[in-house]
Amino acid sequence: MEKVFSLAYCTIAITLAIHLKIGFLKRNVSTKYILIQDASGRQFYVCTSIDNFNNDIEKAWLNTRAWVIQERVLL
Repeated sequence: MEKVFSLAYCTIAITLAIHLKIGFLKRNVSTKYILIQDASGRQFYVCTSIDNFNNDIEKAWLNTRAWVIQERVLL
């Protein structure tokens, strides 16, 4: 595995999924947002909440798996 991951330019892991049969594209989250308009009339949507990277990624179930820890160490 060292040969595979030590040469990787980028690795992608889906930390949201807690099982291999659970997808990651259909999030069951209703994100609240506000609409802001600037002086020139341009509109922007701003999310009212910000994800917690440490909780959502670093402490995710996937990162407790030994092979994931191994990948992270080798990169």
